[in-house]
Amino acid sequence: SVCGLTPTGAALLTAPMAVATGVLAPFVGRLVDRSHPLPIIGFGFATLAIALMWLSVEMTPSTPIWRLLLPMAAMGTGMAFIWSPLGATATRNLPTRLAGAGSGVYNTMRQIGSVLGSASMAAFMSSRITAELPAGAAARGESDAVNLPPVLHGPFAAAMSQSILLPAFVALFGVLAAVFLVGGSRPVDQQRVSRTAPPD
Repeated sequence: SVCGLTPTGAALLTAPMAVATGVLAPFVGRLVDRSHPLPIIGFGFATLAIALMWLSVEMTPSTPIWRLLLPMAAMGTGMAFIWSPLGATATRNLPTRLAGAGSGVYNTMRQIGSVLGSASMAAFMSSRITAELPAGAAARGESDAVNLPPVLHGPFAAAMSQSILLPAFVALFGVLAAVFLVGGSRPVDQQRVSRTAPPD
């Protein structure tokens, strides 16, 4: 709306995120096989939080499109270092008979988190749009119009910029969770040896 892009052009802004995730996924998978996933997850959440804050800063009516592509690529990089290690963390130490149940619980929680996150973002966006746009414009529903009047570009961009800070804040909790989760940064094989070694 603010940049004057078509729906297809706006959707293509997210392409660097998908490309970065796809390119890095095989590398991250091999990395997870060789080392403990928690530091990798922490790096991923930290990168995602920085990328979201970067995107929030760049979301102004005067920002060139190419400058929005850079934080999008950084977001894809962060997500590449999150999803595979999270899956590995959820299931790698489970007994074989519980692997299916563990995977099911993990994916269920991902779906619930996705729904709650989307609902929270929508509510926060609506709140920030109501706060930033003039009362008359918000009452007429102009915040939802595809062709936003130029006078509302600044307030609308500010509302969207503030909304992006919510997932950035949540991503910081991911960093803290990765730092404080039980298991530290020892490789999994070493942990298994320490658990199965006979007492002295």
